[in-house]
Amino acid sequence: MKKKRKAVSLSPQLEQLLSSNAGLEDGLRTNKKLLQDLAGAVKALSDAYVEPEKCDWKALYKNTAAVNAYLLYYLPVNLVKLFPLLDELAKGGAFDVAQRQHMSVLDIGCGPGTFMLGLLEYICRAGRPEASFVESISLTGIDRSKDNLAAADRLIRQYCSPGCLPQGMTVTASFRQGSVLSPDFLNSPELFDIIIAGNVLAELQGAALPSCLSALTEHLAPDGVLIIIDPGTRRAAQRLLELRNMLLQHTELRLFAPCLCAAACPLQDDSGQWCHEKLFWQPTEAVRQIDGVLGFTKEKGIKYSFLSFVKKDVDRLSPYADLAHENIWRVGSYVIKNKGEDRLWVCNGRERLLLRRLERNSSETNSDFEQAERGDIVFVDGAVPRAVFHDLPKEAVFRIIH
Repeated sequence: MKKKRKAVSLSPQLEQLLSSNAGLEDGLRTNKKLLQDLAGAVKALSDAYVEPEKCDWKALYKNTAAVNAYLLYYLPVNLVKLFPLLDELAKGGAFDVAQRQHMSVLDIGCGPGTFMLGLLEYICRAGRPEASFVESISLTGIDRSKDNLAAADRLIRQYCSPGCLPQGMTVTASFRQGSVLSPDFLNSPELFDIIIAGNVLAELQGAALPSCLSALTEHLAPDGVLIIIDPGTRRAAQRLLELRNMLLQHTELRLFAPCLCAAACPLQDDSGQWCHEKLFWQPTEAVRQIDGVLGFTKEKGIKYSFLSFVKKDVDRLSPYADLAHENIWRVGSYVIKNKGEDRLWVCNGRERLLLRRLERNSSETNSDFEQAERGDIVFVDGAVPRAVFHDLPKEAVFRIIH
């Protein structure tokens, strides 16, 4: 039976760094007014993310409370989304940061360095002895806001202060102002091993999008990876599906995840459902305090949607060579518990199925069913088609394989 996933967390070093940059040397517990101000700014940001086209982002981030709210709340909430994506790329044989001596990384729409910090945190956080294999990391951040670039420069320099990086590792970072709406925003011959686009591409419209995707493809190294991350909202997921189709149709990139194949998405004509993940983590103290005021529930998990693409030909199912590939699925929901039965959605990239297991049919061969979580790769054999679901009889196999 599968062990429950260990919740990801930020290092004390990074949590303290964010607090000090937000002017919180003594925490929030003793300053109720500051906590209320920050909670109000987080709520304003949350509303802006729901309808980004109606927000004056430049004016919003001129507000000190909004800047601090992002540093304390949304920066940690966003950067941890990178961890499971890098884990999956490594385990699937597509890209393993721990096996790269030298890496060049591009973050477009980098903001205050959210995902660059996420990559460094992933490599450097405690308990990763393999991090000593990485010798150098070159970071490049592009953003249209000078204030964001200045904040990213400051945060990364502080994170990489003497004694904080694994011994022998060097990090260089450069930042430049630019907009992905400009056709020459990547006016450079450099190739990047990792290109990260977080909360930016899904907002592009019209002719700017194809030219941007073309530029990203051209600047991705032959064995590199493109990672696109967006909020796990219906709107963002639908836009992400459009991006998926454009990249498959108009670039040489190959889809790696979350889909198990590059077939037409079974949700593309279903406006009521959308593909997203849920990451379980240990929130920072600031996130806990702000959630307590607003009634938000980030401690119950973080929703997000993502795509990862590679240039090289990677057999997505090669780690499961000894299993029938038609029986391999990705879990696309939490376990839906009803009286006397449990249900669960799975998808293989071509088809989406609702599985049902009656309590009386629980057995050793399908005992993983109640442990399944979004994003798990599972082997299913013996499911019986019914009118609206597939039944798992007692002899059926449901096994979590990743």
